Amino acid sequence: MQKSFRYSPQISKKVIDYLLENGFLSEGDLNELERKAEENQLSSLRVFINENPGLSEKMGKLIAHLLDLSYFPHTEDIIIIEHDVFSLENLSNHGAFLIRDDNGDRILCLDPLHSELQDSIQQADLISTPLTVMSQITCNYINDNFNNLLLSNVEDKGALGAKSQIEILEVDDAQAADANAFVYKMLKESILRDASDIHIDLALDDKGQAGFKLRYRVDGKCSDENFYDDIMLYRGIVNKLKLDASLKIDERRLPQDGRISFELNGRVYNFRLSFMPSTVRNAQEEKIVLRQMADVEKCDLYGLDILPYQLNLLEESITYPHGFICVTGPTGSGKTTTLYALLQQIDRVSSNVITLEDPIEAEIPLVNQSQTFHRIGYDFASGLRVILRQDPDIIMVGEMRDEETASKAFEAANTGHLVFSTLHTNTAASSITRLLQMNVPYYFISSSLKFVLAQRLIRRVCTDCRRSHPDEKMIMEKITEAFRNTSKPVKDLFLEAKKDAKIYAPYANGDTCKTCNDIGYKGRMGIMEIMKVNDDIRRIINFEQGNEDKIQEAAEKNGMLTIQQYGYLQVLNGLTTFEEVNNAVLSS
Repeated sequence: MQKSFRYSPQISKKVIDYLLENGFLSEGDLNELERKAEENQLSSLRVFINENPGLSEKMGKLIAHLLDLSYFPHTEDIIIIEHDVFSLENLSNHGAFLIRDDNGDRILCLDPLHSELQDSIQQADLISTPLTVMSQITCNYINDNFNNLLLSNVEDKGALGAKSQIEILEVDDAQAADANAFVYKMLKESILRDASDIHIDLALDDKGQAGFKLRYRVDGKCSDENFYDDIMLYRGIVNKLKLDASLKIDERRLPQDGRISFELNGRVYNFRLSFMPSTVRNAQEEKIVLRQMADVEKCDLYGLDILPYQLNLLEESITYPHGFICVTGPTGSGKTTTLYALLQQIDRVSSNVITLEDPIEAEIPLVNQSQTFHRIGYDFASGLRVILRQDPDIIMVGEMRDEETASKAFEAANTGHLVFSTLHTNTAASSITRLLQMNVPYYFISSSLKFVLAQRLIRRVCTDCRRSHPDEKMIMEKITEAFRNTSKPVKDLFLEAKKDAKIYAPYANGDTCKTCNDIGYKGRMGIMEIMKVNDDIRRIINFEQGNEDKIQEAAEKNGMLTIQQYGYLQVLNGLTTFEEVNNAVLSS
């Protein structure tokens, strides 16, 4: 098997290209390899390894290096985990074994990009199991000694080492029932409070005894709910959540991610789970975070309290047959909600709409959504190459994290597609600077970029306990100053809002308010600036290296409502407070 194992075209090309670029192979050598490969129906890499068995370990290390994965040095101290999919019979299909050692369970493989291997990982539900590259020598050794290396046949079970002897967290029936009740109550409470996240943190009490505390993030702020000194209840919660998310109960040393669903009053809510190794009193436990996934029904462009001035620009942005729409802002600023709201306003019946996300926050009807899988090389850049072969009309890329993704996204926008994506910048004008820093050609940016939207999330003032601001006159003066040297359309917006201004204080009125728990705020809303790229801005991109200050000046002259001005208009409309806007805008 080993000498005929077919490496994937992707890894074969990566290795051969590396050998060529670094002078280990000549063009003549390559031609001869390709001739032999075609003659024997093997990959060029397979032929090279067969002819150079002494380089087996170096080839394994090179593959690990090229894919940024760990390498497994050859050793005879190996314990194989018996598995229907990762068996000796299937070895020729995917060139991989499931092993257990001091680092836990791992998949040893010759080629991490092999399609048969990826299918096997999916079939065996081993997505969270780390991939490690092995050499041909190790593969040969395991193949020849497979039965002797099986865990069930290993005499010295202690050879696994103390670190791998992690037991399943045992809880009795009563404790399991308590954990189930706790999880139900916790999820129900988070929904009733409209919490975006739930934190289960390990903690110590005043006497130094281990326990855990429960926290909810509501309207962007975390608050401690209670401390529980029952560590067995915590372990029962861990078991319950992992079982519901189909995760490994006995794995506490590696991070794990999953999803669960929860039904309340006939409605299904989805949560994303994240388990992270954490230590308390020298014991290996886990911190747990649950995030409520986006609700498509709430991603309504006309239900987000967007000012009509900005709403008109958003409506215009989705009418372009091609081009690039960029949404920017820090993590947790509502970018995904805005993108989902825009996608739902598009004609998805006559258009082929495809998204590439990490992760998929919610399922949108009539949209083809694909999730990246970085460990096997399916990232935003490679995903874009696939999408362009799927005859798309409209593309949404979850995030432009690197130069290659950004360049390919703009190439798509320049070849007749309407593309939406996100960046992490603070203002609309600075997004162009960021794109240039990512080496996106200036002519791509100037020719295809249509709109840039920068946004933040701020808290709404509680309508049940709001009170007039004691410094209303001073606040009005400061807001007036922010609109002093602005364009006529923006100044008109301010003058209209000023006629019936309602300026509220940033705290509760002193009485007990059950709606906001005496905080003074309830719910959140977006504030945004939308920069329409006009000829003046294109000229600055093309001939003045995208000077950020000049772009900002040109955008405001052209009628852009800045994110601060937008926030102040919502202050005048009585939806938020002056202090909340400044905290979101001036501190970023």
